[in-house]
Amino acid sequence: MKEIKLWQISQEGENEPPVKPLKNANQTETEKQLEEIIVKYPDLLFDGLKLVGRQTDTAGGPLDLLGVDSDGRLVVFELKRGTLTREAIAQVIDYASFLDEMEPSKLSQHISDRSGNFGIEKIEDFSAWYNEQYQKSIYEIQKPKMILVGLGADDRTRRMVSFLSNNDIDISLITFYGFEQNGKAYLAKQIEVLARPSRDLSSLNKKDRLELLRERVKRMGIDSFYEKIGFKMIGKQKSGSQLSMFKIEGNGIEVISGGIVDDIHLDRVDYVEYKPEMIYTFVPSFGNTVAQWIVRGKGKVTIIYDAVKAQNKTLTFSY
Repeated sequence: MKEIKLWQISQEGENEPPVKPLKNANQTETEKQLEEIIVKYPDLLFDGLKLVGRQTDTAGGPLDLLGVDSDGRLVVFELKRGTLTREAIAQVIDYASFLDEMEPSKLSQHISDRSGNFGIEKIEDFSAWYNEQYQKSIYEIQKPKMILVGLGADDRTRRMVSFLSNNDIDISLITFYGFEQNGKAYLAKQIEVLARPSRDLSSLNKKDRLELLRERVKRMGIDSFYEKIGFKMIGKQKSGSQLSMFKIEGNGIEVISGGIVDDIHLDRVDYVEYKPEMIYTFVPSFGNTVAQWIVRGKGKVTIIYDAVKAQNKTLTFSY
C-alpha cells in the first residue's frame, strides 16, 4: 500500500525555512470522523456534489452514501473506514446495478422514501427535486457512477479499479490520509483512479449515432446475425401530456439498442444507449409512433406499451 507523507514549511527570519514532517494521525480517530466529515462537507469529494441518501437499502445491503453530481448523475459511494480491498469493488457494483435496474418512477420513490436519515436532507419527491435542481426529467437520469472512498487502498484494489476504469466502467478511487501537528488535525485527499470521461453524444447527429451503434454491434461480433424488431401502435394521447413508454423484454434476448423511428420510409431511427429496452416518448394525438430495437438472441419476446389511456397493452411473439 502507498504511504503518503506531509511536511510543514515555515519561514523564520532570513534562515533557511525549517521543514518539519507532520505526524500521521491516529487512524482509529480518523476512521470515526471520516464519514461524518464527508456528510457535512460533501465538497471534499468533489465540487457540486449533493448527497441524497445514507445507508440506503438495496438488495445487497445498505449502500454508504448516495449522491448526485453537478451534471445530474447519480453517484454511489462505498466508504471503508480502513484500507479498501477488492471486496469493496464487488459491493459498489452490486449497489449501482440495483439502482440501475429500477424504472425512473420507482427509483424516485426509492430515494424519496429513504432520504432524511443520518444527516441527509429529506426529499419528499425526488423526481420534482431533480427537475428543480438540474432542469431535467427523472427519465433522463443516466447510469450511476461508482466511487470507492477509504483510508488507503491495497494494490489489488488499485489494480482492479484501474482495469475497470480503463475499460469504460465509470468507477473511481479516492483515498484520504489523516495528519496532526500542534493539536491541529489535517486531512489529505488523493484521487488514485479517476474514471475516464464518457463520450459526449449530444453533439452527434442521427447519422453519426447510427454509425456508432453499428461499430459497437460489429465489435461485439453480432453484425452478421442481429435482428430488428419494430412495434407500431396508434397514439391515444395529446402531445405534451405525459410520457408514454415502449418496453421490450424476454428470455434469451439481449437488447443492444432501441429508439423511435423518425422516418419510416428511410428507416431513420433516433437510437438511445441508456436502458434501450425502455423507450420514453410523447405520442402525438394522431398518426403512428414506431419503436424499433436491435437485439441479440432468439426466443419469446413481449413488447409493452404503457400510456395514460392505454395501460399496459402488450404484444407477445416468438422469433
